[in-house]
Amino acid sequence: MDTSKKSLSEQIEEQFRERAEARRCVEAGIRAQNNYLAMMKDSTPTTGKSAEVAQASKNLKLQIDAQNDFINNYLNK
Repeated sequence: MDTSKKSLSEQIEEQFRERAEARRCVEAGIRAQNNYLAMMKDSTPTTGKSAEVAQASKNLKLQIDAQNDFINNYLNK
Protein backbone atom coordinates (compact mmCIF):
# COMPACT_ATOMS: atom_id res chain seq x y z
CA MET A 1 0.00 0.00 0.00
CA ASP A 2 1.53 3.32 -1.11
CA THR A 3 0.42 5.79 1.57
CA SER A 4 2.42 8.81 0.42
CA LYS A 5 -0.25 10.36 -1.84
CA LYS A 6 -3.49 8.91 -0.45
CA SER A 7 -5.90 10.47 2.00
CA LEU A 8 -6.58 8.73 5.27
CA SER A 9 -10.02 7.58 4.07
CA GLU A 10 -8.48 6.12 0.90
CA GLN A 11 -5.86 4.30 2.97
CA ILE A 12 -8.53 2.86 5.27
CA GLU A 13 -10.72 1.83 2.33
CA GLU A 14 -7.77 0.11 0.66
CA GLN A 15 -6.89 -1.70 3.88
CA PHE A 16 -10.48 -2.96 4.22
CA ARG A 17 -10.41 -4.23 0.61
CA GLU A 18 -7.09 -6.01 1.21
CA ARG A 19 -8.36 -7.61 4.41
CA ALA A 20 -11.60 -8.69 2.69
CA GLU A 21 -9.60 -10.30 -0.13
CA ALA A 22 -7.35 -12.03 2.41
CA ARG A 23 -10.41 -13.31 4.28
CA ARG A 24 -11.93 -14.68 1.03
CA CYS A 25 -8.68 -16.50 0.25
CA VAL A 26 -8.44 -17.90 3.78
CA GLU A 27 -12.07 -19.02 3.75
CA ALA A 28 -11.52 -20.77 0.41
CA GLY A 29 -8.50 -22.55 1.90
CA ILE A 30 -10.50 -23.59 4.95
CA ARG A 31 -13.29 -24.97 2.75
CA ALA A 32 -10.73 -26.94 0.74
CA GLN A 33 -9.20 -28.35 3.93
CA ASN A 34 -12.61 -29.27 5.32
CA ASN A 35 -13.58 -30.95 2.03
CA TYR A 36 -10.33 -32.94 2.14
CA LEU A 37 -10.98 -33.95 5.74
CA ALA A 38 -14.51 -35.08 4.85
CA MET A 39 -13.14 -37.09 1.94
CA MET A 40 -10.56 -38.72 4.25
CA LYS A 41 -13.30 -39.58 6.74
CA ASP A 42 -15.54 -41.06 4.02
CA SER A 43 -12.71 -43.19 2.65
CA THR A 44 -11.64 -44.64 6.01
CA PRO A 45 -11.36 -48.41 5.59
CA THR A 46 -13.34 -50.65 7.89
CA THR A 47 -10.59 -53.25 8.22
CA GLY A 48 -6.83 -53.40 8.43
CA LYS A 49 -5.19 -50.10 9.28
CA SER A 50 -8.38 -48.25 10.19
CA ALA A 51 -6.97 -47.15 13.56
CA GLU A 52 -3.96 -45.56 11.85
CA VAL A 53 -6.16 -43.82 9.30
CA ALA A 54 -8.51 -42.64 12.05
CA GLN A 55 -5.55 -41.22 14.01
CA ALA A 56 -4.18 -39.50 10.89
CA SER A 57 -7.62 -38.04 10.23
CA LYS A 58 -7.84 -36.82 13.84
CA ASN A 59 -4.37 -35.26 13.58
CA LEU A 60 -5.34 -33.53 10.34
CA LYS A 61 -8.49 -32.15 11.99
CA LEU A 62 -6.43 -30.82 14.91
CA GLN A 63 -3.97 -29.19 12.50
CA ILE A 64 -6.80 -27.58 10.53
CA ASP A 65 -8.39 -26.28 13.74
CA ALA A 66 -5.07 -24.79 14.85
CA GLN A 67 -4.57 -23.14 11.45
CA ASN A 68 -8.12 -21.78 11.51
CA ASP A 69 -7.58 -20.32 14.99
CA PHE A 70 -4.33 -18.67 13.90
CA ILE A 71 -5.92 -17.25 10.75
CA ASN A 72 -8.98 -15.95 12.57
CA ASN A 73 -6.81 -14.30 15.23
CA TYR A 74 -4.68 -12.69 12.51
CA LEU A 75 -7.66 -11.41 10.53
CA ASN A 76 -9.49 -10.10 13.59
CA LYS A 77 -6.60 -7.94 14.85
